[in-house]
Amino acid sequence: MRTFRIVEGLAAERSFDAAWDQLATASDCYRPFQSAWWCRSWSKVVAGKEGYVPMIAYAAVGGVEVACGFAVAQESGRPVARALGVGWIDYYDAVGARSEDSVSSAGFLLERAAREWSLRLEDVVDDGLLCRAARLIGAQIGRSTATYVVDLYDRERLLACTLRRSHAISERRLGRLGSLRYRNYSTAEAMRGQLREFIRLHKESWSGRAETFAPFGDGVADDMFREMVDNGATRGEVVISSLECNGQPMAMYFGLQSGYWYGSYRITYDRGVGRYSPGRLLLNRMLRERADNGYREFDFLRGDHSYKMEYEPDVRYNITVTC
Repeated sequence: MRTFRIVEGLAAERSFDAAWDQLATASDCYRPFQSAWWCRSWSKVVAGKEGYVPMIAYAAVGGVEVACGFAVAQESGRPVARALGVGWIDYYDAVGARSEDSVSSAGFLLERAAREWSLRLEDVVDDGLLCRAARLIGAQIGRSTATYVVDLYDRERLLACTLRRSHAISERRLGRLGSLRYRNYSTAEAMRGQLREFIRLHKESWSGRAETFAPFGDGVADDMFREMVDNGATRGEVVISSLECNGQPMAMYFGLQSGYWYGSYRITYDRGVGRYSPGRLLLNRMLRERADNGYREFDFLRGDHSYKMEYEPDVRYNITVTC
């Protein structure tokens, strides 16, 4: 027996619930981008403002159910489905257990969804559920964006990258300005105050740069990050890390985390102390701390910024699926 159904708009937003999370966390490719809280936040805050309608397709073959979120919009007079969270997510996948039965269900889902919309999916996890389903049905697959991942189990390489003499000199010089302290904020209450500082610094340090995606100050990014803090904190999947001097943030990382994985989602720093490289100093501490706490991967996510290469990351490629 095969079943297929679509839920759209507000009903889709409400369907990102505990049942969705049960499917999402069953995958060995799970990242917070597939969580109910993330999908619900993006659908609530971003989708309508960027011209998308959030939709969920559910499919089952032989009683094995999978689901996939889509962002649907009219393009050149025809409905086109893109990844739910398009532009905002670094990894996209369907949700469901990793099994051959789930792959069959996901393949059926793609075939039926392609009757409703033209599918143009980017940043699909390579060898994830959607990828394997796309291969099964013969969908067109291509290369998408690269992500950059540091293996925290490679202790020798990690220490060589984070204990460079130039960084030690910068830290001593920054320390002359006052007392340095490294902190992580993980509760919603604590992060709300830190988010205000993060937005202020980011607007100062990144304003006017053409490459900045979803800049703060336009209302959308500000509201989305507030939703991420309020909803992601309850799952322990959002954290703000800060390097402070006399209680004032010099550099900050807004990150996502699950299991033994950490993803660096957005960063900022105080341009007034930029000559001391506060962002790198904070990053060095974050890498060593997460390695000490048993994390396996520190993921820089997308973007080929030169500073990432200093840490000798493994380069991985997402894929595109067109159907």
